[in-house]
Amino acid sequence: MRNEFANGEAAAVYSMRRETETVKEDGQVWISKANGRALREEVDMDYGGAIGKGHLSARYEYSNVKAPI
Repeated sequence: MRNEFANGEAAAVYSMRRETETVKEDGQVWISKANGRALREEVDMDYGGAIGKGHLSARYEYSNVKAPI
């Protein structure tokens, strides 16, 4: 879609859409141009009926990551 900065990194912004029998999702994900990792995600969900709608906002950070012992 476009280029932006997320968490201080240059990122490509992609749109996403998923539709199943139970949910419709529309969102965007920011992917780091430096290493291909996801940096941010925004998703609107519509479950319909009594469950209704929801929104997911996520920010991914990779600092201080260590392998398990």
